Amino acid sequence: MQWRRTDPVQTVDALIAIGASAVDAMAAGLAGKTGVFRTLKVELGDDWAVLFAASVPDVDEAVLPHLAGVTPLYRAARDFWLPVGVAMAVPDHARDLLLRAMLDHYCVALPAIAVPRFAEGQPNTGEADLYLIRDPVPFSQSALSQRRVAT
Repeated sequence: MQWRRTDPVQTVDALIAIGASAVDAMAAGLAGKTGVFRTLKVELGDDWAVLFAASVPDVDEAVLPHLAGVTPLYRAARDFWLPVGVAMAVPDHARDLLLRAMLDHYCVALPAIAVPRFAEGQPNTGEADLYLIRDPVPFSQSALSQRRVAT
């Protein structure tokens, strides 16, 4: 699969923290939040965490907290997210077929997140890290909410 940089105009649907320090910062940032933010669903992996937006009654768009050190994501296809400002470098009519072929090649299934690896100033790449989503739970019930962050 090929990936390309685009204008960052997509609607943010999720936030991903990659690396232990970024996950710690996400945990610390969410620890002080109350209300609807504690009900947002999270998925944890080895040194990564993703926080999904949720709809709020009487608000037309989904909500996410402002957190430092995270990468905003948008839904590029059903159950598939990419970083804001990144797109699949394929024709629209072939997108779903090529996405399916990529997932089949690596023997994985949706839902998933792809985070392409661009070199400095590089507009295109064929490399990406894939993060699989299996069982998101509300933040308040997650291991992330129990994470102890060193100060």
